[in-house]
Amino acid sequence: MLFDLEKPYIIHSEMKLAGECMVALIKYCNTYGITDGQFDEKSFLKLRSHKMYKHCCLMKHPGAMRHRMKELFSTLPVTAIPFFISCLEEDLRFNLNHHQETYHFPGFLNTVFQGILTVDETKKAIDQLPKIFEKFYSDFFDHKESHTLKTNRDRFKDEYIRLNSSKENICPACLGQMHMGKAQLDHYFPKSLFPALVIHPFNIVPICMECNSSVGKKQDRGKGNRVPAWPEDGEAINEPGCLNGVFLPYIRSGQQKFKSRIDGTPGNRVIKVEPLSTAASDEAERIRRHVDTFNLEKAWTNRIPFHFNVLMQRTLSEFARVYTDRVAIGGTVTKEEVGDFLWNKLVLNTEDTLYEVGYQFEFVSYVISMATTPECFHPFYKELLKRMEIRTRKAMPTVPHIYDSFSTTC
Repeated sequence: MLFDLEKPYIIHSEMKLAGECMVALIKYCNTYGITDGQFDEKSFLKLRSHKMYKHCCLMKHPGAMRHRMKELFSTLPVTAIPFFISCLEEDLRFNLNHHQETYHFPGFLNTVFQGILTVDETKKAIDQLPKIFEKFYSDFFDHKESHTLKTNRDRFKDEYIRLNSSKENICPACLGQMHMGKAQLDHYFPKSLFPALVIHPFNIVPICMECNSSVGKKQDRGKGNRVPAWPEDGEAINEPGCLNGVFLPYIRSGQQKFKSRIDGTPGNRVIKVEPLSTAASDEAERIRRHVDTFNLEKAWTNRIPFHFNVLMQRTLSEFARVYTDRVAIGGTVTKEEVGDFLWNKLVLNTEDTLYEVGYQFEFVSYVISMATTPECFHPFYKELLKRMEIRTRKAMPTVPHIYDSFSTTC
């Protein structure tokens, strides 16, 4: 994502255990031919390699797990289950392979069954498996221990806030303001396409609703179900080394690796994102994919009026009194003074806080473009003088008309 995140290690450990338990349960039922889902949880947990799962919240709902197993085994032919299990196990280790140039997701749902199932069987699997694994996700995050009123979803957010307190109200996908109460737990790699990753600790991160949205026109919506590794085409090849080309939550971020600039003319500005000159050569591709995935240039362009208004108000506050005094003696606020204010007061000494205040990165980037681009600065300065003139005129006391002093009564 766009800034470094501390992972919520307590809930992460429980999520890792739950993901492994989910796959172990599928393997157990397959090994013992329990295709109707009616496994005995005591026998499952009695196995030496499974004893650790007695602490997993999934096993505190054995009835739900039996139903999940029944649905799974009625969806896939028994002959395909062992292969599917191996794909799930490999995908669970994806975070350990993020530097591998040969790694790709074997369990990517759109391609996993090619050559394994018939066309009709594949269609059924692609339709039903996301629904089944969505239930595993709900089983975990809706779980609530008897001694607490908080669900695992609440616990996740609480721990995330505690460890990322300076950034809790910033969306790590777009750097915009985010209210944690309304933040959505996004699956970076969509759960509808990556069954093994529905509870994976390195695949779930809070982001704002706008970034997670799949609603609206394509050019305006957020990530939705797009895959970060190939955002422009959800059906693209799951190529080896695809993890090298993306930012990964809690693992690899874009912090201090990119910048934005303003292009266009007044009233028709657009934001462009590009790597810093000091960034490694492979960062350009990661930035491009992230920008494409979350439609960042469009989202940030839509916020230009907001930044313009904030900048104008701060500049007006700085120069209002100076302007009034200057006008009284036939002067005005100069371009040099305004430019110095933009650069020295609003840009310098902000690098350390760029990623710690909602919209700060965008705002400072906007001010930099405003201060260093004549095509941007001159219209801004002209508008500033106009607004100060109007404000000064309104603040001036009204001079009474000579006839106001005469009584109109008889």
